[in-house]
Amino acid sequence: MEKVPYMLVIGEKEAESGQVAVRRRDKGDMGAVAVDEFIQTVLADIADKTVF
Repeated sequence: MEKVPYMLVIGEKEAESGQVAVRRRDKGDMGAVAVDEFIQTVLADIADKTVF
């Protein structure tokens, strides 16, 4: 089984601002990003097969 490369943290601050705090297994803490931006990043990773 493969590990999931992302961990998302959604606290009160992120929920109010429409963001998620992203941690990536190979890159560490990536900071807070907009939900739509994160979705686009994951879709690009899937298309490029860089993470999965």
